[in-house]
Amino acid sequence: MLYRKYLNDDISVEEFHEMLKWADNEKIKEIIDHPIRENWKEIIEQYPISETQLLVPDKRKKVWNIIGWSVAASIMLLVATTQWMWNREIVWEEYSTGNGETRLIHLSDESKVILNANSTIRWNPDWETEGQRKIDLVGEAFFDITHVDKIPLTVQSSHAMIEVLGTSFNVREDALGTDIYLHEGKIKLDLSGVEGDSSQMVMKSGDWVVKELKSPKVKVQSDVSKRDAASWTEGELRFRDQSLGDILIQLERIYGKHFLVEDSTMLSMVMDLGVPYANWEVMSSVLELSLGVEIEESEEIVKLKNK
Repeated sequence: MLYRKYLNDDISVEEFHEMLKWADNEKIKEIIDHPIRENWKEIIEQYPISETQLLVPDKRKKVWNIIGWSVAASIMLLVATTQWMWNREIVWEEYSTGNGETRLIHLSDESKVILNANSTIRWNPDWETEGQRKIDLVGEAFFDITHVDKIPLTVQSSHAMIEVLGTSFNVREDALGTDIYLHEGKIKLDLSGVEGDSSQMVMKSGDWVVKELKSPKVKVQSDVSKRDAASWTEGELRFRDQSLGDILIQLERIYGKHFLVEDSTMLSMVMDLGVPYANWEVMSSVLELSLGVEIEESEEIVKLKNK
């Protein structure tokens, strides 16, 4: 049964290893000896290994006579399976959100991810077979990772790689840069392309690391609350000591809008702003009241005009 699966290219990694364990059984040899030999000859033709000299045409007959069945079968199966693994595409699970949308995702390792608006993660569901757990992130997400013995989890974004054993943390990456907030546990952070000792660090609970694209420096704050660093997970958009220009960039990512400000001097205004995480209709009304402006919309273009 396993050999038929192998011939049909429908054998799993576990089943293949089970098949190899039976390779030296005399009864099994009698059943599949001839097809194995024929397939072995095809493998020789298809995958010549010139360095060993085993597959040079004028020596193949001699080689076939001196190597045992189980060795030949094992080599043939190893080469074929290696080719099968190369050709086998990794199947990813992908989850995304739209404008002003958040989404709770339960992964197969019992980890949970809250995905912020206009964000995407990809997850490898075959993590047990592959021996590694990996998430690719575009946008922003809060992770609550379940500990799995000897199988850490890696979160990869464009500019950061995070190695996790079991913890909860937030990752945001947008036009402003990258920031990582660790709520509980401990993680190893690697900010690619960052020079100096701060490119790799071990974060502890309450640490908030910010790497702005416009600055070569990495900012690190300690004892930060979840409400300040990842308020969106609690139904609020909270901005502290940020310019209006930076706030609007983050709102653009969340709501899929493009903001135009009539009075450009407003963009540099530093603000503390806390607004409920709501749909765009509610948010636009809150912005008008908070900023004292009038909002005009045309499709995805939002103009902020002085009253």
